[in-house]
Amino acid sequence: MSDQPRPSSRYHSILLYVLRRILYLLATFFIITSIIFLLVRSLVPAEIIYGPERELESARLEALGYNQPLIIQLLLFYKNIFLHWDFGVSLKISYLAGANELFLVSLPSTLLVNLYAVILTIPIGIALGIFLSLHKGKAIDHIASVLMMIVISLPSFVLALGLQYIFGYKLGLPLTTSSLYDAGGSYLSISMLSSQILPVLALFLPSSLSLARFVRAEMVESLQSEAVTFARSLGIPRVKVIYHYAFKNALVPLLPMILGLITGVFAGSVIIEQVFAIPGTGRLMLDALSRLDYDVFMVCSMFYTFLGLLSGLLIDATYVCVDPRIYMGGGRYNAR
Repeated sequence: MSDQPRPSSRYHSILLYVLRRILYLLATFFIITSIIFLLVRSLVPAEIIYGPERELESARLEALGYNQPLIIQLLLFYKNIFLHWDFGVSLKISYLAGANELFLVSLPSTLLVNLYAVILTIPIGIALGIFLSLHKGKAIDHIASVLMMIVISLPSFVLALGLQYIFGYKLGLPLTTSSLYDAGGSYLSISMLSSQILPVLALFLPSSLSLARFVRAEMVESLQSEAVTFARSLGIPRVKVIYHYAFKNALVPLLPMILGLITGVFAGSVIIEQVFAIPGTGRLMLDALSRLDYDVFMVCSMFYTFLGLLSGLLIDATYVCVDPRIYMGGGRYNAR
């Protein structure tokens, strides 16, 4: 009898694996969040402003436990979130405005610019990688490889400043992103879209080129495989061999790579938002950190922490789905 597991058994094991990883994710999330909270609250004590709001702010800080030991402050922080969905208030950026409200207001700007970057990154990166793999060893392959390494190696703020100089000062594109008010209240207005060209380029270029290098390497290996060589010997059309056999084999490691790139785009937008004055969550987080607006910073850092952990979970789950031969809890599937 074959020792290959039944499909129901396989799906059951995959589900248990994913559930176990979700528990690990939540535990890791709370550990990282707690560490960030304790470190940030240890920097500088919260200052009470002088003026008519002094008593109100003093009472608010007292209610939040700012005068208590750090561990008590941490417990109060989680208590307010779990019982009241209260992430605190801003004391510096927008006085007494809800921290989660400020985050939600800034979130659409971040999502929009990252969405544009991801939409461009995936098809262009894959197409460029396939093109270079078909021209392996030729002059265009060598030139493109050098240029890609240069762009990928550049720090994000250097690339952003270079794009501002070339396309902004020289070609007249907007140097910073328009506010929603200046754009007429629409994220799809011409002024808003034109102002997002440079930040989208700054996010899209390194990500798409990284994806292109990965696709090229996988396609070169796949094109040299025995299956592709055999398909060519049968007289199968070249286009079908490339896209049906070679690209299909390269697709297994490609899907997790794409998920990792999406998270990388979001992480890179923190600096890009600062350079191009995008009113997004990345800029809000840096502003909150520099002004010691604790609650606002915690909301933003929790978002990026959860995003990174979720990306790792999705990548692992994708590997499990596309390649059942990987180990899961000490077990292994027979792919024969």
